[in-house]
Amino acid sequence: MNCLIARNFAPSMGSGIFASDAFISGCTIVDNGYSEFGGDGVEGSVEIHNSILWGNGPSQASSDATISYSDVQGGWPGSGNISADPLFVDPAAGDYHLLAGSPCIDTGDPAYVPLPGEVDLDGQRRVWDGNGDGLSYVDMGVDEYGSFFYGDLNCDGSIDFGDINPYVLALTDPAAYGTTFPECDVLNADINGDGTVDFGDINPFVALLTAGS
Repeated sequence: MNCLIARNFAPSMGSGIFASDAFISGCTIVDNGYSEFGGDGVEGSVEIHNSILWGNGPSQASSDATISYSDVQGGWPGSGNISADPLFVDPAAGDYHLLAGSPCIDTGDPAYVPLPGEVDLDGQRRVWDGNGDGLSYVDMGVDEYGSFFYGDLNCDGSIDFGDINPYVLALTDPAAYGTTFPECDVLNADINGDGTVDFGDINPFVALLTAGS
């Protein structure tokens, strides 16, 4: 889950992944086996969900893969699949974050419920309303576009003493927090990942706040 698998090579099968009866979710599997002699990006009887398969060769996956709600170059049968350029930031430099306007933003399985405390490759929260339409759906691939870290209560991209007052507000008056920080989400204060913001999050928040000191 939530893995980047890129630029690997195998001479025959499974340049990115070679597995059987595996479940793959929230992954970006790109540029594996890109030589004409390389194996498929994913090989085996695997189930792939909410992912991106792009630039792998000679094909993105073997025929026994089951894929849904994913962006697959060249297309793939299955619910919710697309085949549009994912719009990576700089794939030549290995930066597979999503650009604004990527077709992978908020287009994963609308019924997907993240695991408690689940994060993307950068440690930022799943799930986030990355396209700003008021609906929060998981993104395809490993990058949850526009998301923030648990504990970043003022949504400035870092966890520091500027988050203390917003955290207290989120803990004591969630409605007021939402009004004061409309670009954020009160569940950023759910530091222990149990689905609620309560006093059980205080010690984890303090630990995040003091981690770098």
